[in-house]
Amino acid sequence: PLNETFRFADVALPPQHDCPHITKASDGTYLLYNTGQSMQCETTCTGEPKPNRSDSTTVPPAAGKPCKGTGFFGLNLATSKSLSGPWKLQDNIPIEGYGQPVASQSNVNPSPLVLENGTVIVAYTDAANGEQIALAKADDPTVGPYSKLGPPNVPIFEHHCEDPFIYKVPGFLLSNQSSG
Repeated sequence: PLNETFRFADVALPPQHDCPHITKASDGTYLLYNTGQSMQCETTCTGEPKPNRSDSTTVPPAAGKPCKGTGFFGLNLATSKSLSGPWKLQDNIPIEGYGQPVASQSNVNPSPLVLENGTVIVAYTDAANGEQIALAKADDPTVGPYSKLGPPNVPIFEHHCEDPFIYKVPGFLLSNQSSG
């Protein structure tokens, strides 16, 4: 019921994973898409955030020491047969046909849609090209490969937008936050 209070149950992912979006694959596997980077630090914030990247993203310190991470955010996927875990995390999923190696890709804020045939379509923010929306698909979301839909380095919208959300109602709808 809607009048129940949500309670903390468990930590599914390590620090510095955000924009989570969970869905189920056709085989029942939970797919927890997220953006971020695996960090080596405490899970509890113990003080002032420390700058981690030139874009002013911050991470909590671990016992007075800055966290260590990969240095860039990517499109990540955690999978589990149960919401209680354990979760298997795949950081920085490469997208084929993107036009750049995975280390140069900056794909964030994923929004997946699993189709009836098991294929997954993921709308995401292509932050490497000025925050524009792009689409990728995988016939099997747990193993990939993920392939960019459309030409390399070409977004589906020509203006600045981010934070997509894709869903099906009859047909498909894609909403986003736009500033252009």
